[in-house]
This record gives sequence, C-alpha cells and structure tokens, in this order.
Amino acid sequence: GSSTRANTRSTQVNGLGLGTFFVSFMDVANTKIGLAIGYVYEQSPAAKAGLRRGDVITAINGTTLVKSNYQALMTDLFYATAGTYQINYARYIRNDEAQRYDLVYDQVSMTAGAYYNNPLLYTMIIKENEENPSYVIGYLVYQSFDVAYEEELKEVIRKLKNDYHITELILDLRHNGGGTVALSQFLSGSIAGTAHANDVYANLEFSYRDKESHKFNGNGMVDLGLNRVYI
Repeated sequence: GSSTRANTRSTQVNGLGLGTFFVSFMDVANTKIGLAIGYVYEQSPAAKAGLRRGDVITAINGTTLVKSNYQALMTDLFYATAGTYQINYARYIRNDEAQRYDLVYDQVSMTAGAYYNNPLLYTMIIKENEENPSYVIGYLVYQSFDVAYEEELKEVIRKLKNDYHITELILDLRHNGGGTVALSQFLSGSIAGTAHANDVYANLEFSYRDKESHKFNGNGMVDLGLNRVYI
C-alpha cells in the first residue's frame, strides 16, 4: 500500500539512494578509509543492489578509499544522478556457531535511477524473550516528519499496534531533520497514549500571528499502549 501511494507522487528523485556516511579508518596505518552507510532508501538502486545501513564501502569503481581521495568519491556517490558504480564493501555477518560476528567482504554493481525518498527508512520487530511471548519491541527509523508521506507513517503505526502488538518502541531519529508539527503530534500522541490525550503537546509562539496550542490527541493519534519508549 505504501509503495502504491508513493508512486502517485511527484517526489521521485534520481540517484543511488544512499544516505549519510560515517567515515573511519580501516587499517592501523590510518590510510585506508571506510564509509559506513547510515541508511538506504527503500526501493532505491542501492537497496535493490543489496546494500544496507551498516555496510562499509571500501572501494568505488576499483579505487580504494584513502585519506586523499575519499571526500571527492564520497561526494560523487552521494550526489550521483546517473552512471553505474562498482562498490566494494564490508559487512558483519552473524556467526551463530562461533557466537560472534564475522567481517565479510563483497562487491555489487548499481546504476543510478529513480526512486522515492520515503522517510520511513527501516521498521522491524525485536522479539527475543521466549519466556514472555507478549514482550515485543518495535523499532522505527524515521528520517523526517514529511507531510507527503503522512499515510505511510500512520500505516506503520497502526501495524505496530494491531498486527504486532508492540509493548515497547525504539524510535531512531538520528537522521531526522524535523518537519510538520501535525505529524510529530500524531507520533508523539500515539506514544503518549489516550491517558494523555488532552494534555498539551506543544505551545507555539509566533512573531506574526496568534499563539497556537496543540494537544496530544490531534491528527488521529493511535494509542500504542507502550510500557516504555527509547528515543
């Protein structure tokens, strides 16, 4: 449903779909550079190629990333609107038998193309407490309170409540730059729940018009019924 609605919008962009990078050295000599991927847009060329957040890019089109070239190559990758890129990357893979994560190297090819920059970057359910099956943690990475994707956010929140019956929520806003008051009000109200529906969520003061007061119950909040939230 989300993809169908997104495809009706004119917010399509061209690129690879790679988000923020985190830069670190990959060797003891502090020369080789790794670009850890902060996020990947859903259905983007990078996502279709299999790249995901946490992967560490080590080479682009056969050129190893080092201190002298990584900034130019990183910029090219981030702003690319055309072209095909060969990407070498490292990824930690869980080794259950050895009870550790192994660093595995691989490569992919991807061509810049059109995609939709849906701010709902990642959603998952964490359920590891087998003794208490009702203990379910929802995890949501949300990039911006973008009104163009209002229905997508509301759909995800409804699913977390009605399909997965989460009891706790991890809300990852590390890449979130803000957005509309109405969507932040909806999300905050859904977290606070009906017990706080009539409490004040935000008072806004303007230099050019009257003050505004918003309560938690605005914009169709969904009571997630949470025990705890981590932000």
